[in-house]
Amino acid sequence: MELEIEEIVENPLLQRKELRFRVKHPGAPTPRRAEVKAKLTEALGTGQEVIVIEKITSLHGKAESSGIARVYKTEEMLKSLEPKYLLEREKPPEEEKK
Repeated sequence: MELEIEEIVENPLLQRKELRFRVKHPGAPTPRRAEVKAKLTEALGTGQEVIVIEKITSLHGKAESSGIARVYKTEEMLKSLEPKYLLEREKPPEEEKK
């Protein structure tokens, strides 16, 4: 899986970076959010707890997906600004069952 960040927009008012990315995954299905989040962490040099992925969409007929993510300065900002349903999606599967 290869991650390419296409655009980063600074949003100082909300203390976050808004980014668009593209993931190439030849011979594999659309990557899971946790996998993409790990790659974004590597690329940006930040912690996974301050990243939220809004969406990942597969491109028809290609082994590529595009997506939108936001990287906050603090975990508190992320929790106060992001909708609850997005925070629930970000939880690992073992936490969802509890």
